[in-house]
Amino acid sequence: MRDLQVPVLTTTSTGFGEEKVDWHEKLLRTYLLATPAKWLALTAGYEWERLKRGDFFPDGVTQVESHRFPLAINFFHPSGVSASLRATYVHQHGIFERFETGEFEHGNSSFWTIDAGINYRLPKRYGILTVGVTNLTDRKFMYFDTDNRFGNVNARIIPSRVFFGKLTLAFP
Repeated sequence: MRDLQVPVLTTTSTGFGEEKVDWHEKLLRTYLLATPAKWLALTAGYEWERLKRGDFFPDGVTQVESHRFPLAINFFHPSGVSASLRATYVHQHGIFERFETGEFEHGNSSFWTIDAGINYRLPKRYGILTVGVTNLTDRKFMYFDTDNRFGNVNARIIPSRVFFGKLTLAFP
């Protein structure tokens, strides 16, 4: 649980000022991991999130409640190659701002996303090379991400298909 006082830049008769607005955030995450074989890992989880923001500078939402149910299966091969497949069910409801009008209205959305990836562990464990895709089915949906700043660089759920590559290095 987080109670935040978010600074907001305001205009005054003498220039600019700062005002603090109250935001309240709650997050619960639980998960179960299982490794039925040396080459297989299974994951099931549940994530619940609730946000409440005042009418002044709500940043897109005054209230939102999200439920996420990620399910994943991961395969590992002794050669260093591994593969993952994750399906996530999301249900979200709240009071959202329509940016076209600036008015707030109730809304909800429920959907599934599927993500997949292949990894290669570099020799001597010097790193991992990953290629993957998020939202494999290119499902379009409405979703408010709590980390919606800076072009959603930290977004966990993206409403379009994204192919990516990643190189993680570990220096001894």
